[in-house]
Amino acid sequence: MPEIRTVWNKRKIIRILGITAAVYAGMKYLLPLVIPFLIAGILVKMTRPLIEKIHRKLKIKREWLLAFFMIAFFGILLLFVYFLATKFLEQFRAFIQNFDVYYQNFQYFVDDCCEGLEQTLGLHISDVKSFVYANINKIQDEVQMTMIPKMVGNSVGYMMQFIKGAGAFFIIFISSILLIKDYPKIREKIAHQPLFQAAVRVEKRIWEMGGAYLKAQLIIMGCVIVICVAGLWILKNPYALLIGTVIGLLDVLPFIGTGTILIPWAVISLFTKKFFHAAAYVVLFLIANTTREFLEPKLIGKSLGLYPIAILISVYVGLYLFGPAGVIEGPASVLLIMEIEREAQAYEQKNSVVEREKEI
Repeated sequence: MPEIRTVWNKRKIIRILGITAAVYAGMKYLLPLVIPFLIAGILVKMTRPLIEKIHRKLKIKREWLLAFFMIAFFGILLLFVYFLATKFLEQFRAFIQNFDVYYQNFQYFVDDCCEGLEQTLGLHISDVKSFVYANINKIQDEVQMTMIPKMVGNSVGYMMQFIKGAGAFFIIFISSILLIKDYPKIREKIAHQPLFQAAVRVEKRIWEMGGAYLKAQLIIMGCVIVICVAGLWILKNPYALLIGTVIGLLDVLPFIGTGTILIPWAVISLFTKKFFHAAAYVVLFLIANTTREFLEPKLIGKSLGLYPIAILISVYVGLYLFGPAGVIEGPASVLLIMEIEREAQAYEQKNSVVEREKEI
């Protein structure tokens, strides 16, 4: 009996390793090729119940209904993005125009800090200032010599990315129309295939858990953005929308969070004797961080059925393997591995029962 268990455990480990390797290869190399069709499938799955209902009542073709919904949805989305982009550019332009003022204020801040260090540590203020400004000038030269030319040089690349994005949208649109048109026929032909049935079971469980995870992340990110934008607006920050949104986006990434911007900001305000602003940034950080800490276990932990530490590890590994998209692809890969293993185990148990019945 122990030998059988050892063999079974080895077989299970090898199977899990094989599934993990296959999922990694699929996420890394196959997903970028099929993602427009995957998005089309998700859109059809989400809109199909409503479209079928309208189709039965009004007898309008499914593809026309979907085309109308997609054009309306993406039209509203583009208007919203245009509005946000306009506001962001306005605030960014204002920041660039006032950069000299901010740099002068920063110099005053450095002078105050240097005086404090001179009094505390007995260092010569001129040496400290020279060291600080030398590094600032080095960073400034690096930006002017490397980053800005690189951004300008990559303008053709940005245009190509835009064209690729437009092409991907066109493929998603056409694929969605074709898929919903023939969806009943396609499903009828493959519905009885065992592999399709297993894929449907895996997809259903991942849709329930992964969809809930994505929804939870969007809810938390939205709450943090609203809190940060509102807090900065109350403090009369002219870049409230821009900075608040950036803080909310950074908060999604593990080991970064809202404190990356708000805590240093509070420290700088403290050194410049803006005690009210320093306290306000700390309070804003505490509210945003507490909101995430409160919502995350309730929304994400329950939805995935994983411990928070397991989610954190999957996000970290995902970032390492897949880049920024790993925030989503990491947990999605873990779910996929778990569900495929569950199906493989159920299939193996079913076969073993059949073999025993044959022996009897």
